[in-house]
Amino acid sequence: MLGVISTVALRVVPKHRLKFSISSLPFDEFLESYEEIVKNSEHAAFIYFPYVDHVRVEVAKKLNDEEELSLENLKTSSIYRFYPQRLGSVIKILRS
Repeated sequence: MLGVISTVALRVVPKHRLKFSISSLPFDEFLESYEEIVKNSEHAAFIYFPYVDHVRVEVAKKLNDEEELSLENLKTSSIYRFYPQRLGSVIKILRS
C-alpha cells in the first residue's frame, strides 16, 4: 500500500506547561506504586538499573494556575532584571 499522503488530521490540546521531577525508587517499591504514578501523570518514564535494584522515575505533570502565575512573577521580579541569563535558562527548563 504505497501512495501520497494528501491530508493529515491532528488532534491537539490547549497550550500548557509541565513540571518535571526525577526520583529513584527501590524496585519493589516501584512495583507497588507503578499504577498510581502512571495514573497521576501526564507523562512518565522509567529506567531500571538492575545492578543497584533501583528504578529512575521521570514524571511530568501540568502546572496548576498558581504555579503558572508564580513562574510569570519570576520573570517580572527585580532579580530577573539583574540576572536574566541565569534565570532565563531556569525558566526555559521549567517551561519544557
